[in-house]
Amino acid sequence: MRIEHKNFALAGIIFTALSIVLGAFGAHALEAVLSTDKLANFEVGVRYQVYQGLAMLWLSLVSLKSQKAQKQVYWLWVIGVVFFSGSLYILAMNEYWDFKPGPLVFITPLGGTLLIIGWLRLLFAVWRKS
Repeated sequence: MRIEHKNFALAGIIFTALSIVLGAFGAHALEAVLSTDKLANFEVGVRYQVYQGLAMLWLSLVSLKSQKAQKQVYWLWVIGVVFFSGSLYILAMNEYWDFKPGPLVFITPLGGTLLIIGWLRLLFAVWRKS
């Protein structure tokens, strides 16, 4: 196996490993302190983070015709995961930390939108390659 893009692989490994840690934390430590709805939101963040981490690992192994497109996909996914999953983690904990989320609630859909744009950018890059 030849890794085409080391940074993509490192980000994928970090995101995937961190999602496993956060998933275990959610299942064992947060189950007693969060409501069912908040725990479900936390788990959505974990699930999407692991999906994107695995996708980044795949992206590290392929070479698209356009290196620019590949880097765009990478950054859209990285920022998308941080915004989407990260905001879900914080929003899930807002009862426990007793803070008002305010404008943070707008970060989640922005992150999701960035993830979708990243996938569409990948679709376009792959389509153009064939």
